[in-house]
Amino acid sequence: MKKLDALAFGIACGVFWAAAVLCLYLGARFFHYGVPFVKLISSCYLGARATLKGSMIAAVWGLIDGFVSGYILASLYNMFSSEK
Repeated sequence: MKKLDALAFGIACGVFWAAAVLCLYLGARFFHYGVPFVKLISSCYLGARATLKGSMIAAVWGLIDGFVSGYILASLYNMFSSEK
């Protein structure tokens, strides 16, 4: 099996999660969509609110969160799928 590039996978996950969080926060701001989920995420992402500035803060936190999660996931995959 081929190994995953943990850094590239982490970056991809970070960019994806940051975009998803940004869209969610902007949806909550302008259309009142997903407000309960935004409140849940705001309890973890300091400074994140359903405002324009808060949406950018949430996107930065999402980038960090997604990168770390993706990097760990790819590293675990590589560890458990090593060729013998």
